[in-house]
Amino acid sequence: MLTVAIVFLVLTTLLTIGIVYWYFTSQMKRSEGFQDGGAAPRIDQANLLQIMGTIKRLGGQLMDVGMWTERMAFAKMSPTELARKHLNSTSKE
Repeated sequence: MLTVAIVFLVLTTLLTIGIVYWYFTSQMKRSEGFQDGGAAPRIDQANLLQIMGTIKRLGGQLMDVGMWTERMAFAKMSPTELARKHLNSTSKE
């Protein structure tokens, strides 16, 4: 049994080393940063405005003090209290 475990360990180690070696020596072109020598990609103004809008929206949600106060109160509640709060909030609608 010990021999089987040792053989399995050696084979999996060799297989792992082989896969890692193949990955780093493969012929795929991997260009990083400015190594491709091409011109810098043109940033579309509409795309930039969309990204800025998303950042503002998320920033506004993360800076909302009321939301964080509510989340901290939820964290201190037991599952039963959370269930009661949920039932009370859905029954009012």
